[in-house]
Amino acid sequence: LGMQQSDAEYVVFLNNDTEIVQSSWLKRLMIHAQREDVGAVGPRLVYPETGILQHAGTVLGMGGIAGAPFAGNLTFTESDVMGRSQCDQNYSALTAACLLVTRSVFDAVGGMDEHQFPVLYGDVDLCLKIQSFGKKMVWTPYSTVVHFEGATQKKSNYEALAKDEAMSHSAFKNMVKKWLPQLVSDPAFNPNLSLATTDVQPDIYLPRNWDVNFYDRVRVLGLPLPGGSGDYRIIQPFEALSFAGLQQCEHYRHGGEGRQKIHMIEIARLQPDTIVFQAAVDNMQMDLAKALQTNLPGIFQVCSMDDLLTDIPEKSSVYKSQKRHFRDVRSRLRKVLSYCDRLVVSTQPLADAYAELIDDIRVVPNRLPREHWTNLISQRGTSEKPRVGWVGAGQHYGDLEIIFDVIKETADEVDWIFMGMCPDEIKPFVKQSHEFVSIDVYPQTMARLNLDLAVAPLEISHFNQAKSNLRLLEYGVLGWPVVCTDIYPYQTNDAPVTRVANEKAAWLEAIRSHIHDPVASAAAGERLRNWVLQHYILEDHLESWQQSFARDGQSPSLAIAS
Repeated sequence: LGMQQSDAEYVVFLNNDTEIVQSSWLKRLMIHAQREDVGAVGPRLVYPETGILQHAGTVLGMGGIAGAPFAGNLTFTESDVMGRSQCDQNYSALTAACLLVTRSVFDAVGGMDEHQFPVLYGDVDLCLKIQSFGKKMVWTPYSTVVHFEGATQKKSNYEALAKDEAMSHSAFKNMVKKWLPQLVSDPAFNPNLSLATTDVQPDIYLPRNWDVNFYDRVRVLGLPLPGGSGDYRIIQPFEALSFAGLQQCEHYRHGGEGRQKIHMIEIARLQPDTIVFQAAVDNMQMDLAKALQTNLPGIFQVCSMDDLLTDIPEKSSVYKSQKRHFRDVRSRLRKVLSYCDRLVVSTQPLADAYAELIDDIRVVPNRLPREHWTNLISQRGTSEKPRVGWVGAGQHYGDLEIIFDVIKETADEVDWIFMGMCPDEIKPFVKQSHEFVSIDVYPQTMARLNLDLAVAPLEISHFNQAKSNLRLLEYGVLGWPVVCTDIYPYQTNDAPVTRVANEKAAWLEAIRSHIHDPVASAAAGERLRNWVLQHYILEDHLESWQQSFARDGQSPSLAIAS
């Protein structure tokens, strides 16, 4: 409406919550605006009092659709590492909080779109139209305006409009539909820099370690959970597939303060063929899966599950947390799997339990990476008493409770060695208790326990029936004989272990049988080790992972054609 009332050759859009502090601010903008190749010019915007940068250009894809680099991180007198915040430069977009436009260019591109972008992204859309028209957007730090930011919205209904979920979703959808190629690849911003933060740093969480301009293998991007499950189900298979040259695999890296939200544009910038979610029941992963299905249907979406989340035992340490945050876990799974193309699980009981939620389910067992596990040495007979032990995390209280009385009764016969959780009830009867360690030193630390016998009790429950035999694999590859609960995961593939009922007498008899015949026990440990090496080394079974992470029949040539 304002443009219709003016016939000026140049027009400034200026928010009414700005303050002019330079007498030459407009003259310095006009230096660039009068150039034939320029369509719009924006000044540096700073917050009042502090002089901290509020706007130094707009980067496409930053924080979602677009964001302001350096915002909130520098004062107007400071410079970033490359000095960019102090240089005149071209951007793909600028903010209309203060924007000088050439009238002829504004009219030629049809002005602002009040229908698709009545509140959000109207200025970004305008700038992209101007750029498509062949004109440049110039940002200059030599013109500075104070912007109070949000003061206008607080006194009008625009704040309510901007926060209206339906309007926000509509504007986002319209921007993606209209400008996705530009949002994904901003020529004014290095693709190795993070879009998740305004401080302009290399992306250490979602690095692009493949060349998007050259394609020879299927590209797979993974979003693993923190902890051991993420390593076994995504990170380790990814590393093995990449090393073998079978697929190009990259994964989100947890570290430092971590990241809570990943935007669809960040995924699109990486151009993966497949994205692998893990236990995607949180809002971030669910929203991302939905956005990808809607806007980037060419990406093959896989969900990986390693536990029966719909039936967690009440004594598990994660039971209360899930009830508090994910009480509706089954409906969440149903929803996220409706966005996914395939589910990959570690056991057949898991596949059976989730069968009604998705059609395409692949079973890929847990296995051990060769380099991490097969060169370790764990010694036997290093103590006066046999060393009998258990390794596990905090969610296994109910499982350990099965052998509390066994531990107490045998404390004078053996040295009990624990790594990870050690409940208070049995601490007086445990010889050594070791803290859990990070995954990179976990195999070596575990080997140094030098156990003569390992135990693996499990409650009889639907959750445990669907678990994998990973604990046997870790014990077995170290040559430790095992006494375990007689339950499906430990019956798989006829594992050479001593299986017993969850009764005190049965556990006592099995443990004493082993410790009273160390030669036979050592031979049992060696049989278990050979069984693990024969059936459960990751690098010997990469084909199943490769097939699970790609569309049926997918090859590089097919992916290029699609």
